[in-house]
Amino acid sequence: MESLESLKSQGYQVKLNDYPHAWLYIMNTESGPFADARVRQAFSMSINREGLCNDILQGVGTPLAQLMYPGSPWYAEGVEEYTYNPERAKELLAEAGYPDGFTTTFVCPTSGSGNMFPQIMNEYIQKCAEEVGIHIELDMSESERVWDVMKVGFKDEYADVGALNTSFYTMFPNVFQKFAGTGGSFNTGKYSNPEYDACIEAAYAATDEAESTRQFIEAEKIFTEELPWVIVCNDRNLRVLAPNVQNFAQSQTWYVDLTTVTVE
Repeated sequence: MESLESLKSQGYQVKLNDYPHAWLYIMNTESGPFADARVRQAFSMSINREGLCNDILQGVGTPLAQLMYPGSPWYAEGVEEYTYNPERAKELLAEAGYPDGFTTTFVCPTSGSGNMFPQIMNEYIQKCAEEVGIHIELDMSESERVWDVMKVGFKDEYADVGALNTSFYTMFPNVFQKFAGTGGSFNTGKYSNPEYDACIEAAYAATDEAESTRQFIEAEKIFTEELPWVIVCNDRNLRVLAPNVQNFAQSQTWYVDLTTVTVE
């Protein structure tokens, strides 16, 4: 990616704003090494999120290790996260029966809506994982194939795939059920946890907003511990504007209000 400082030096306006958009891996929790939560935790701990966001992404993403970003009402404050700790990652792999590591395949997009810079990001994470013994073969594909894997699941021609890379907008609480609830429409990895499902059901059944929020946070804690998806970073909604574009307000959603914009 081109240096943001270079763009700024040419007079371009670089706009960033945190918003609910997670860049992640959907893990195969049904079969293979990642069916063991310890292996998913080890993979998460192999990723140097700070290095990725600061050195590779130049600040256009922020490190994230749970589904919701800190601005969300369902973000779990103070929960233990499986962040960068390669030595502990090796220990977890050994405990799970992989002292010498293993080889797996990740299906990843080459581009696509909201996927940031997937080629360089996945190559960086591939190197991180290699250091703890997880050897990832990257199957870089067009977004259409990524969505096909999401639809079909980790079976048939995708049975040996360990994870699927994509990104998702996490603004609404229904993502808890869709992404990781039993039978969820985007639960590609077939994760199932009755305790997690019960939290979601209780959140929807609650007549008090505070109780509903509390239940969603409990679901978030389970998600962060079990890692049906390994969350890597939160997109900061990078937009670059020409010097003569004025009155643009960077929102905290995918949607852009152009009614106030002028060109001088």
